[in-house]
Amino acid sequence: MKAKNLRFAAIFGVTVLAAPSLLGLPTAATISPQAASYKKALATATPIELPAKAASAIAKAADIEREALTVPVVEAAVSLAPTAAPAIVGAIAAQVPSVASIAAVTAARLQPKQLALIAKAASAGAPSE
Repeated sequence: MKAKNLRFAAIFGVTVLAAPSLLGLPTAATISPQAASYKKALATATPIELPAKAASAIAKAADIEREALTVPVVEAAVSLAPTAAPAIVGAIAAQVPSVASIAAVTAARLQPKQLALIAKAASAGAPSE
């Protein structure tokens, strides 16, 4: 079981490091302009409520909008509570497994030192994805 998790973390790490440059995304820990409106909405939540509120915002969106909405919501949530990045990804993965990988890559781009914890949270929250 540990070998499987380590292999997943290694593949996930390489993907996180390569994806931003391949997709033309900013590689610095910056948030997108779209995240500003979500940051205002999420700012009212306490740090304990933040993961659930971020996951709820994505879950309420129409299926077709979820992928596009995940990046700014995660950017906003992680910018408000950087140490909660794994919890934010885990909550999103549990409620909306289809966007777990997007949430994990976004959070890991903003908090690269928490990569292993973020990967574990994403895989635990959405084991079938």
